[in-house]
Amino acid sequence: MFKPFKVGRYFSLKDPSPFALRSLVVYKFVCSVDQSIFYIGKTKRHLCTRIREHLSSSSSAIFSHRLSCNCSCSAENFSIISSACNDFDLCIKEALHIKDKNPSLNCNLQNNGSIFLKVF
Repeated sequence: MFKPFKVGRYFSLKDPSPFALRSLVVYKFVCSVDQSIFYIGKTKRHLCTRIREHLSSSSSAIFSHRLSCNCSCSAENFSIISSACNDFDLCIKEALHIKDKNPSLNCNLQNNGSIFLKVF
């Protein structure tokens, strides 16, 4: 018995989003001077918006590191390590990456992953 199928099911008709315009992603910042110094974070917004905030806000760990290290920081120092479909999955993925890799620039205690293990 022959079952018809649509060829379009095997191809994506949507173009991939540019790196800077991706959202709902877990990203990693790596210092250009010392590769062992890095930061892991998440954003629901466009990645370029979050990168701009890190590079200009004095409350950011990346901004503080940039001042102390005197390294050059740009979008090339950031990479996407995971993506999600919703905010809950994004929080879980970020917590797992932070717990697994223990980044040196993540000093916020709420980002250690334990906050996501509470029963609500």
